[in-house]
Amino acid sequence: MSSDAPDTGGPLKILTVCSHNRIRSVMTMAMLQRNLDGLLGAGAVVVRSLGFGPDDMPSIPDAVAAMARRGAGSIHLRIAAGRSPNAISRCRT
Repeated sequence: MSSDAPDTGGPLKILTVCSHNRIRSVMTMAMLQRNLDGLLGAGAVVVRSLGFGPDDMPSIPDAVAAMARRGAGSIHLRIAAGRSPNAISRCRT
C-alpha cells in the first residue's frame, strides 16, 4: 500500500455473496483466504461468505470434494463443517 493510503485499523475485510452460500461464495471465500494469506500473511485479510437462502444449510458434498481435490487442507475442513449463514438475518443482528 502507498504511504497515503488510509489506515483501516485492522485487516482488510472481504465478503463473498451468492444465492444460497453453499457452493460459489464458500469456495470463493476459501480460495481467496488461502491465496491472500499466502501473499500478504495470515490475518492481513479476513474473508467471509453469506447467502440469501435458508440459514444453517450444509455445504454441498460436491463442493467439499472439489476443495479436497484442490488440496485446500484446513480450508476444506472448514467448508465441510460449515453451515450457511443468511445475509438478511445477519443484517438484522
